[in-house]
Amino acid sequence: MTDIYDVSLEHAESYDEEGRLAEILEKAISSVGGFDFITDGMTVGIKANLVSAMKPERAGTTDPRMIRAL
Repeated sequence: MTDIYDVSLEHAESYDEEGRLAEILEKAISSVGGFDFITDGMTVGIKANLVSAMKPERAGTTDPRMIRAL
């Protein structure tokens, strides 16, 4: 059996404007159905990309500003 997943990509010019990041995330999440399936009391995990201990500028981890915006 093959699973099929929806994927959304949005471009951010920079991570400097966290308000703008929130807008970009909202657009990306909405385009694949949003978070309507989440109900009160549910526990939700966020899987950040944590390959190794490195600064976000090296692009090997999820930038903390993106997690804060989420």
